[in-house]
Formats: sequence, structure tokens, C-alpha cells
Amino acid sequence: MKIPNELFFIEKHHLRDDKIFSFNLYIFNTNNKVYSLYLHANSPLDEAKEELLSLILKKGAKLAVDFKQKKTFLRTQEFTEEDIPSLIIEEHELEKKRQENIDRLNEKLEAVGEFNFKENFQKSVSSNNFIEAINQVHDEVITFSVKKSHTVSLAIYLCQIHLNTDNFLNRVVAVSYLLAKGLGFEKQEQLADIICGAYFCHMGMTQVKRSMIYSPQLMYSESEKKSFRQHPGLSLHILRKSKISLSNRCLNIIEQHHEREDGRGFPFQKKIDFIEPLALVLGAVSHIFEFSAGYVDGNTKPIPSIIRLIKSKTNTPGLEFQFGDKIYDSLTNLFNQNTDNKAA
Repeated sequence: MKIPNELFFIEKHHLRDDKIFSFNLYIFNTNNKVYSLYLHANSPLDEAKEELLSLILKKGAKLAVDFKQKKTFLRTQEFTEEDIPSLIIEEHELEKKRQENIDRLNEKLEAVGEFNFKENFQKSVSSNNFIEAINQVHDEVITFSVKKSHTVSLAIYLCQIHLNTDNFLNRVVAVSYLLAKGLGFEKQEQLADIICGAYFCHMGMTQVKRSMIYSPQLMYSESEKKSFRQHPGLSLHILRKSKISLSNRCLNIIEQHHEREDGRGFPFQKKIDFIEPLALVLGAVSHIFEFSAGYVDGNTKPIPSIIRLIKSKTNTPGLEFQFGDKIYDSLTNLFNQNTDNKAA
């Protein structure tokens, strides 16, 4: 008979005085670390088998039950999990830390109320200080479950280590997360994907000429434009060589963050129905911050002015707004007219 993948240990006294059990009994040999079936369910534990069992256990073997039969064992033997030492699993240190983070976030919520993305974004832009939004995303992500996936765990780690200062990359990470959340992407796996995607999407730029990093994109030569269009694929190549485990959606975000709904993006000129939606979210946020910082045309511009240009669909060299209707509506709704005038 095939040995179960997971078993738990019991003591002989947990069998009480019963002679027939509705679960299988297994023996674990502590010398060779091998399990073997000792008694089939509904087979009698006669006197000879009980004496042999006692002898085997006295020599150091252990009695075990299939984990899948745990409920049957507890019900028929009238025990709770707390009565069986092998079923009491000490909470992992990461889970303890997560609960502490959840408690702190709840205390913050009670003290200052719900975080308002639109109000905070307007405030951040007008003061040129995004630390409050960055801290909010940090505080939320570190409450994510460490048992979801490799990508979720990596997002938690990245936020713990890096998402604590106000810099260009962290602004893109935090605002991409908050915009995605506002668009209805609320599952931890989705939000972790855009966090990791935002941190890794431009890794491929480390493989292009150093001078390109300091040159506006509109000033690139034809060969430099070709190199620039290769950076999503280069990012994926580096990540695969590093053997970091990332979800397929996260890899798509990295590969497609420069794709646009009209098919004029790169590297594959995909159209809206074939682009990962979160790649468009990251693409929109990254582009706005890049345009504002002068990375596109060499001229810095206030974000409200850029959003006004997007809203009016003004033909501006280097400015893109083909991110899909939902993202377009969310971006243009970030500023009302009064805030536009004050922030500009």
C-alpha cells in the first residue's frame, strides 16, 4: 500500500482501549526513516498485534496517522488538535511579524482614517513629496500573506528593504500600486505582480550604452532607439538568468509595459485585447513620471500639466496616452480644475 505524503504522530494511549479504528495506523522506523502500514482501518487490533506494537514502540518507533484522516481520528478518538502535540504547529516568525504589521496598519486606519489616493496624489504633486503614498503602500504590502506565492513574498521583501524613501523608482512603484488598486485590482497576487514589475521592468537599461541613460528619449539615434526597444526583453533575460521565480503575469507586465492600446508600442506592437492590463497601468504611471522628469524630451514639466495634455489629447512630441479608456479616465480624474490651477 502506498504511504501517504503527510502523516502526524500519535501516542499509543491516544488509541484508548479501542480495538478497531476507522483510520489506518502506520509505524515510523526512526533508524531508517521509513514509514510502513501496520494496521488497516476497520481491522481489529488483536492481542498479538497489540503486544507487537508495544514492543516496536518501546524500541523507539513512532505511531502515525495519515494527515488526510486527521478529522476522522480526532472525531472517533474524541480529541482536539491541541491534545495531539504533533498537530500543534508553532506559528512561523514571518507570520508573527505579519500579524504585527496588520495590527499597526489597523491602528493607523483608526487614527487617520482611510487613505484617499486622489487627495494624496494631488497633495504629493503640489508639494513634490510622495513619501506619504510610499509609506502607505509599504505598510499595506508588508501585511500580505507570505504563503501566497514566490512573487508575493518577493514583493513583501522589496517593500521592506526599498520602499521607504522618496525617489523616482519608489514613486512609480507606489503610484502604480495605488492606481491599480483604484482600478479594481485588489488581489494580493495582482498587486504583488505590479510591485515586482515596477521594480524590475527597466533592469534591461543596464545593458544599453551608458550615454543613453542621460539622454532624452527623443534625442536617441536610430540605433539607440533600437536598443531602447530591446530593454524589456533584456530585463526578462536578466531575471531568467538570475533564476528569480516570478509569476507569468509579472513577466508579462515587465515585457509589455511599453505596449500601447493602438498597437504602436513595443516590443511586439500588441493591441489592447492582447496586452496585460497591469502592464498598461505601469506603462502609464512610468511614462508620466518620466515625461515630468524630462527623460522623454529633456524638459521637466509639472504632472498636472501633463495630465491636462493627456486629457485634451494634445499632440505633444513624446507624450503618450494610449493606455485604454479605464486608465485614461482614472488619470484625468486625478485632478479637478481647481487643483489643476493651484498645483500648476
